[in-house]
Amino acid sequence: MAVPLGRNRAFHLLWVSQAGSELGQHMFLIVYPLLAIALTDLPIAAGLVGFVATGVQMVCGLPAGLLADRYDRKTILVLAGLARALAHGSLAVAIWLDAASFVHLLVVAVVEGLALAVAFPAEEAVLPQVVPATQLPTAVALNTARASAGQMAGTSLGAALFGVARAMPFLANTVIQLGASIALLFARIPKHSGQSTGQAKPFWPELIAGLRWIARHPSLRVISLCAVGLNMAFGATLLAFIMFSRQRGISEAQIGLVVAMLGGGALLGALLASRLHGVVRPYVSITGVLWVTALLTPVFAITTNMIVAAVVLVVIGALVPLANTTVITYQLLLTPDDLRGRVSGAMGVFSNLAESLAPMVGAALVQFAGGRTALLICAAMISVPALAASLSPALRAFQPVEETV
Repeated sequence: MAVPLGRNRAFHLLWVSQAGSELGQHMFLIVYPLLAIALTDLPIAAGLVGFVATGVQMVCGLPAGLLADRYDRKTILVLAGLARALAHGSLAVAIWLDAASFVHLLVVAVVEGLALAVAFPAEEAVLPQVVPATQLPTAVALNTARASAGQMAGTSLGAALFGVARAMPFLANTVIQLGASIALLFARIPKHSGQSTGQAKPFWPELIAGLRWIARHPSLRVISLCAVGLNMAFGATLLAFIMFSRQRGISEAQIGLVVAMLGGGALLGALLASRLHGVVRPYVSITGVLWVTALLTPVFAITTNMIVAAVVLVVIGALVPLANTTVITYQLLLTPDDLRGRVSGAMGVFSNLAESLAPMVGAALVQFAGGRTALLICAAMISVPALAASLSPALRAFQPVEETV
């Protein structure tokens, strides 16, 4: 008989550790554009830092997935956390000594991107090792809630700490990543089927095995392509909104609080996702988040009321967890254990391809077209994957995981 999820110690430690990881990630996401602009006085510099961080994640996504399928996944997560702690700690010291530079910030972005790249497939693939299949949808929903809480707390805390002292969010991130790594050391996670096989296999076929798996499954293929468009356009939207708000004199703390509402909405949605994922059709949940985002994004360009902007982010955020829970549960149960890291890594490549372009697109649009026009262009960009998903026969035929696995 499976241990109830509420008494699953390994899952709890994994959850807490990754909660710290995601808290730190979103602290960095909100403060790096602020620090980049403070160091250079150039909006495009903020886009460059984001491009570097997510670009590294994209380039390293496939090798990271292979790493997660061949080596101990807990060890990978611990080492990734320690690397992030060292990078953020070095930047905190440099800022404190008034010796910080834009180049140093770029180096931290590289380390952050590399660490997140290797951690993502390992963390996603390790979940079925500690949670039975019957509890997987609930565990995925709890992970989505964790990510949402991390986004909400990280953005508001990061902006608030930056307002107190520029070094503070990076010092806090150092402590958080150290604590996350230490917590994970106490989790007992069994070996996975691909670990320590002792068999030498051809590198390139093994590297792209995750991509081949996605290509053979139409639903995953369509979702991946739509995610590229959505992540790029909405990532550009958030950066454009942050920069446009600063141009209008809105404080960093207030911007951070408003952006945190995206995580607040997602947290609310995540609390309902495990109950709704088997009731709402995947087609409805996936196309719904795309169209609502496309239709509400122009509000950022029209309104000057930050409360209205916060409400829009809550609504958009609340729709994401249901789609995520359905897709990730389907992906994990469909994929063999010795291939889960590479499939997760491949899915991450699609996501990071868009996220690496998003900061540059958002910053360039604001700099050359102005904040209001940039936000309207982003809304038009989001409508493209929304239309593609709506017309996809594969997505229309996509059934809940209980009916397909």
